[in-house]
Amino acid sequence: MIRPMLRLRSGIPICITAVLMLCSRAPSIATMTPSMLYQKALTAELDYSYHGRQFITEYRDDGRSVTFVTDVTHFAPDSFKIIYESPTHDAGRTIIEDGSQQWTYFPRSSTLLHRRQVLPLTRKQASAKYELLKRNYSLTLDPIPTAVAGRKAFRLLISPRDQGGTVIKLWIDPDTGMVLRKEQYHSDGAFDTIMYFSDISVDNRLRADDFSVSRLRSKKARLVELSSAGETVIKRADASRYLGTTAVLPTNLGGFELQSVTIMHERRGPTLHLRYSDGLASLSLFESSRSSKQASTIAHSHPVDMHASKPGRAVERYSYNLLNWDTARLNFTLIGDVRVDRLAGYADSLRVPG
Repeated sequence: MIRPMLRLRSGIPICITAVLMLCSRAPSIATMTPSMLYQKALTAELDYSYHGRQFITEYRDDGRSVTFVTDVTHFAPDSFKIIYESPTHDAGRTIIEDGSQQWTYFPRSSTLLHRRQVLPLTRKQASAKYELLKRNYSLTLDPIPTAVAGRKAFRLLISPRDQGGTVIKLWIDPDTGMVLRKEQYHSDGAFDTIMYFSDISVDNRLRADDFSVSRLRSKKARLVELSSAGETVIKRADASRYLGTTAVLPTNLGGFELQSVTIMHERRGPTLHLRYSDGLASLSLFESSRSSKQASTIAHSHPVDMHASKPGRAVERYSYNLLNWDTARLNFTLIGDVRVDRLAGYADSLRVPG
């Protein structure tokens, strides 16, 4: 699950960056490989606790950009505390994650949101994710180190093997595998997102108590529970039991391979959820039976031209994009950390039974 405002579109947490001050020297570039560095980055949050100041700049398609400044504290393996410093309308917003739960405090409205979430990757899951990434991307290591936040780092370039994917540059601390800077580009070379730490350090004094939500609750904020329909894992072959022969069940979607199939039982009926990954980016396809002949409406969306399918509606947000469209019997939603034009291409490639 993508952590709102906290994950870049690659699927790698932007808060996995920390530096441990070790007495030992960094590994020699002669013995270091792109695989070693990247797999360290995938599991760095499991091993290191840290505190730092982080900058994230998002470049939008209309030419505008916005920069978020946050104070980030992480207690390994799965506790976070993020306090927003800017922009002004977000200043003071606080996010605390403790295990499988997340609390978000909004000072302007004095509201505290609570939700359940997916735990971080295990080492076994991270290894499987890397194997998938190698099929779709090439990794190149720059042998010349540079300094980021006063620390030595090596740049790792992650390039798609096709011509339509995202390009990622990671500056990784060789001792810990922590990402100190990240740059993400669209396929046309335009900036997508830049993340970097201006300062960061390990803090062995951190305790789980530092991530207690009691202080947020003491603000007498209005508590809002965010609950989603429970999802049950099913076999791909059983999906047609819920949506009939019109169910669309591709095992591969534009290079993204099917990872799991779940069913959600909602008030309007069952919704099928197919999760895909290319090892770096993630993609979700939701499909449900249409409950009305009227076209679906999506708040804050804009129209998107689609060739093979009916016109769609798109929503573009930080860390994910959404595309929704109707067919004669089904409603589809694609959500992923890829551009809307690529989502439209994936939608057009789906073969929907009449």
